[in-house]
Amino acid sequence: MDAASLLEEVSPEIEHLVREALQSQGDLREYSKNIEKELREAENEAIKDYIHESVNIANLHNQIGDCDKILEDMEKMLLGFQGELGSLSSEIETLQKQSISMSVQLCNRQAVRGELSSFVDDMVVSDTLIRTILDTPATEPIFTDQLKILGQKAQFVNSVRDTKAAKDVADVIEKLTVRATAKVREYLLQQTYKFRKPVTNYQIPQNGLLKHKFFFEFLLKNERQVAKEIKDEYIDTMSKVYYSYFKTYAARLAKKQTSETATKDHVLAAAEEVKGKNPLFSLGSRADLLNDLEAPALVPHAWNGPPLPYEALFRSLIFTLVDNACREYLFLGDFFMVKTTILMDLFHQVMGKTLGQLLSVVDEGTSNSWDGIGLLLCAHIVLRLQMVTHKRAVPALDHLFSAALDYIWPAFDRALSANAFSLKGCETMPTDLMPHYITRRYAELSSGLAVIDAGFPQERVRKSLLWLAEEMEPNLIRMASAFQERSKQLVFLINNFDLILSVHMEKGQEPKESDRFRVSLNKKTAEYAEETLSPHFGTLIQFVREAENMIQGNHSQLLAKEEARVSAIIINFGATWKQAIDSVNREVMSSFPSFRTGATVLQQALTLLIQYYHRFQKILADHMPSLTSRQDLVNIHQLMVEVKKYKPNF
Repeated sequence: MDAASLLEEVSPEIEHLVREALQSQGDLREYSKNIEKELREAENEAIKDYIHESVNIANLHNQIGDCDKILEDMEKMLLGFQGELGSLSSEIETLQKQSISMSVQLCNRQAVRGELSSFVDDMVVSDTLIRTILDTPATEPIFTDQLKILGQKAQFVNSVRDTKAAKDVADVIEKLTVRATAKVREYLLQQTYKFRKPVTNYQIPQNGLLKHKFFFEFLLKNERQVAKEIKDEYIDTMSKVYYSYFKTYAARLAKKQTSETATKDHVLAAAEEVKGKNPLFSLGSRADLLNDLEAPALVPHAWNGPPLPYEALFRSLIFTLVDNACREYLFLGDFFMVKTTILMDLFHQVMGKTLGQLLSVVDEGTSNSWDGIGLLLCAHIVLRLQMVTHKRAVPALDHLFSAALDYIWPAFDRALSANAFSLKGCETMPTDLMPHYITRRYAELSSGLAVIDAGFPQERVRKSLLWLAEEMEPNLIRMASAFQERSKQLVFLINNFDLILSVHMEKGQEPKESDRFRVSLNKKTAEYAEETLSPHFGTLIQFVREAENMIQGNHSQLLAKEEARVSAIIINFGATWKQAIDSVNREVMSSFPSFRTGATVLQQALTLLIQYYHRFQKILADHMPSLTSRQDLVNIHQLMVEVKKYKPNF
């Protein structure tokens, strides 16, 4: 083993001494003697120090002994405390178990006491309950309160009927229930019989029933047979009451209808005298009722006004039905406590016969009508009142509305078809250039239908209006052929097209077909402007057209041969153009009954004249410059100034 290995097994101090010895390069034995000497000296010093501190060391020894004794006493005391704490913990645990047990027992006793108390309360029949059920009238509030208590007790006793306590009070409860049932039945039947009195406001007894609707609920829970009897009696009574009322009401309304109604002979192309006193093709104020659908219904025996059109009576009849039916539907659901399908069935049991009778009235009224405006008003009354019922959350009348429209729409289609066919086969010819009476009828009818339909557009109305327009325009063209002169034909067409558009604009709701007539009016007005200028400026117009054709055909050199013709045109125009414009003005303004129409046509004719004259001067400037310096050539600005004098002030 080498020196390095030995050094690893000794302490660091010895290792340090050894290393110093090795590094000193002296005699190791001498070095060892020195070390021993130093150790003896250190030992002697230590002994001296120990002897010097001997008293303190003895005192310290005594103190340590005293501490050991004190600690020993404390140990004995703590061991005693530990024993006592163990005993106390055992007692606390015992007390805790006893507390939990007592708490459970208390809860159980309280629960039993509550159940027993509730059971006793539900079982006990108080003197107040007995006296109220036996002696108090059913209309008194206290009777209803005690009836609710009786109903609860009856249900409870029935649920625990096998107990001895229940058997003790069952007989009393049953007798009280029988007595209460008799009083409730009597009251409900009395209220139901009130509906049978003539001229009864049905809302009053219905409110009385709703005020005591718990009565029926009591019967439903305790005496279902009696509840069924009440319901059946109500259904039978109200079914007859509504049927009788609306049958009488419809008959009385019919007596207030005007006798001047449209028949199959009242069509657009009928002879002028076949129109009656009523404006059958004019809307007038007839559509006002659509803005006040829920106004009070007409009372026939109190009405002292003039006879009314069918749609006014129809509105009153249908609104009265809607008002009563909505109230009845809501009452049935509330009082008899039914919903959805059962409620619908119950409603139709009450109102079914009345609705059927009412539909027969609608069928009779519409099947005999040829009044397109009146029929469309009836259709819109139905459509809009259907929205009213939906707002009131009453879907039960949807079938009635659909069935009513199934009668109204075919009658409307029949009436409009008759008018369209009358135009198609019309043989009437005009006797003057004024708007024809057929045109006015068409304008009034089409605008009236458009106004009514605007609030609730229907595709079938749109198709009918289109059909009428498609028949009306060719009918006007056919009637215009009664005049030999083209200018008169155009005047007739312009007057009639203008009347149609004027009436459409006046009503504030133009049909889409107005655009059709507006295009035709513009075309005919442009053609008439050409026709009315031709007698006075025909040579100039003809030359302009021919010259422009030559220029377009690259034959402008031929215009040199036309100087004599152009000179004559210039001389004639310069001598006559002012008188000619005056003549055109008189002719146009006398041809049209509407000042606005005449002024519009005149302006278009004079504008066309300026355009022709401007084109004439352009031809001269570009191809015949030798003629542009003629003194008798009228200046275009002079012509325009003169034309402005005829501009109307509307």
